[in-house]
Amino acid sequence: MRWVYIGAGLLALSASCYMAVMASGGIQSGSAPALIAMAVILAVGAAAVGTALAGGHTGIAVVVGLGMLAGEGGAMIQTAQRVTAAREASRAPMVALELKRQAALDELAKAQSATPQPVDHSRLDAAETAKAEAEKAVREKSAERGCRQNCRLLLQSAVDAAQREVEAARADVARQEADQSAAIAKRAEIAKAVVSALPPPQSATPLADYTGVPEWLFDVLEALALSFSINLPASALIALGVKMGRKQEETTQKAAAPIVLEEVPSSKAESNRKPLLLSSKPKSRNPDDEAEQFGVAMVRPGQGCSLSPSDLRAAYEGWCQKTDKEPLPIEDIAPALGKLFRTAGIKIVDGCAIGVAIRTE
Repeated sequence: MRWVYIGAGLLALSASCYMAVMASGGIQSGSAPALIAMAVILAVGAAAVGTALAGGHTGIAVVVGLGMLAGEGGAMIQTAQRVTAAREASRAPMVALELKRQAALDELAKAQSATPQPVDHSRLDAAETAKAEAEKAVREKSAERGCRQNCRLLLQSAVDAAQREVEAARADVARQEADQSAAIAKRAEIAKAVVSALPPPQSATPLADYTGVPEWLFDVLEALALSFSINLPASALIALGVKMGRKQEETTQKAAAPIVLEEVPSSKAESNRKPLLLSSKPKSRNPDDEAEQFGVAMVRPGQGCSLSPSDLRAAYEGWCQKTDKEPLPIEDIAPALGKLFRTAGIKIVDGCAIGVAIRTE
């Protein structure tokens, strides 16, 4: 299982590093080496922390952990920048659409409030002035004795021409006013069509709008979540895998340890009936009784013989297998056997019992 933890942690750190490098502009960017180095430090640092803790070097683990925490702070800032940039890029289309819609609404408001511009009445004024003068001339000239029929016809013809010019000028003014009104109506119609064609307004920050929380705070929280949910757990998994391996090695070494007997005066052994090493585990069997049973069943006197710790260990495990028992921990059975041998007067030299051997029958 430890390799699953280590592999998962390395894979997560690799993915995080790749994402950071790509977001910074690729492997050719100036910040790519620093990002890769940071990922390597996180991976190796996690393993170092696990090894230091397993070895009891808490100070080293704290120093390495602080360095990793500082690197994680830098990674968190870079992640926040990437999240903010991505958020702004995702908002851009909606922001542009909103600006376009607002511009269309402004145009519609202007079109609806527009009024026709004043039309030039200079032609009409001139025509009316000319008509008035022609009518005046008719009145004045026609009364004279020398103005004959042709004179009056000419004067009346001038009046008629002036009237026609007045009517033409009025028609031109009316046409200009109608054209302006039609243009204003057309402008309003086009503005309405543009507004109707645009989709309904949508918020680029709906969560912030609904909750009332500033959008920048969501960006920071997302960056923290991404950073803490990838880099920190990945580093912890690597540290856990390394620590598990260390524990497993210690357990294996402890399980294979021989039974070492200590040299203690027999008088002290007889007066001290407690085990030399107390086991922290709850025991359902008495080590002293089991050592005595083992000694009666498996140990015999042997002139010139000696019983080494490894042979004693093998004999004890073989006896437990025959009697269908689980071997007691070394810290329980070793003191009990040592006390048994010393009580029986068996000399112990360098952890070996002198003058005894294992029964072979």
